[in-house]
Amino acid sequence: MQTVHMPRSICDDVDKLSRNFLWGDRPTHRKIHTISWDKICRPKERDGLGLRSLREVNNSFMMKNCWSLITEPNKLWVKVIRSKYKCQDGVIPRVEKKAKMSNLWQGICLNWKHVMMHVKWRVKDGCSVRFWFDS
Repeated sequence: MQTVHMPRSICDDVDKLSRNFLWGDRPTHRKIHTISWDKICRPKERDGLGLRSLREVNNSFMMKNCWSLITEPNKLWVKVIRSKYKCQDGVIPRVEKKAKMSNLWQGICLNWKHVMMHVKWRVKDGCSVRFWFDS
């Protein structure tokens, strides 16, 4: 699940199984739900059970992979991905969708904009900034 972007339908099906298990529902017999699923998914500090939807967890893992693509350029998997999809060698690579892409790259492409919204430049000595090419 950490390297595979799971389709929404699969996430929803697994979440449905979790809800049915927690509420004691069976295919033939459905019980009354006295509390909403949204309240169950709240953090424990806000009186919930701290459960998270599978879609949120999967997106979090994909965003972690995006962050590793930026901050850990010497990892083997990052080198392979950057080489395979011809990312720039800059500090922040350009991520573009391709006609044929792996499930990992698809997840990175779908979550890239969410990660980039929170990336900030820190002023230092300027050796890692390519002024004309970085955007």
